[in-house]
Amino acid sequence: MISAHARIALTIILLAGTSCSTLTNVVNPQRVDPGFRPKGLLVVQLAPKPGGYENDFDREKYYPALADRIASLPGVQSVSYIHIGPLKPPEPKVALTAEGDSAAPVQAIAEIVGPACFSTLGLPLRTGRQFDSRDDSTAPPVAIVSESLAKVLFPGSDPIGRRVDIGSDPGRRKLTIVGVAGNARLWKGQGDAPPAIYVPLLQTNSNEQQLVIRTAGDPAMLIPAVRYQIEHMGHETVRSAKLLVD
Repeated sequence: MISAHARIALTIILLAGTSCSTLTNVVNPQRVDPGFRPKGLLVVQLAPKPGGYENDFDREKYYPALADRIASLPGVQSVSYIHIGPLKPPEPKVALTAEGDSAAPVQAIAEIVGPACFSTLGLPLRTGRQFDSRDDSTAPPVAIVSESLAKVLFPGSDPIGRRVDIGSDPGRRKLTIVGVAGNARLWKGQGDAPPAIYVPLLQTNSNEQQLVIRTAGDPAMLIPAVRYQIEHMGHETVRSAKLLVD
């Protein structure tokens, strides 16, 4: 039986200068639907250069500027960020409750994503909107929930505009739901599509993101140009790049 983390086929590419070499290829004989479109996605894991997150690093300007640079490359259809998925195991789940609900908290995966991440991943929204550039630190805190989480938190009612309490962090205590996403097997080691809540990158303090890049052609051909743009920005380097295929 194929393991859960092998259900999404992938080719892992190691960057060495501007060249790349295939490390492994995992197939997907069971054709399990992951809930998003892996084919044509390039996932680039970012890591800080020495001192890269110090001094002049302004994350609210840096991440949009880097995405704009990558989006301008020939063959790129869209670009965004994701913190954990689609190939890393999830961090410990968070406890969620609907505002004003006295029921026991619901456990869900918490994921950080950038603007247009859902359209880039090919993960459909069932209702509402995805995050955009307006969802920054100056805006009211918002969230998108998976379909399965919405049904548990708000059974029989529309979750859009409702608020949810997340964990015990007072800075992120109440989030307004602006969208409902389809269920997805987006994280390594998850056999089924788990309940999930997504929060905007620029409403967190999280760095070391992963770029997710939707391409029109062979994603491997973009790796040198993507690496150059990241290095040129001066704050981060490439830890790894991964091509997702069906």
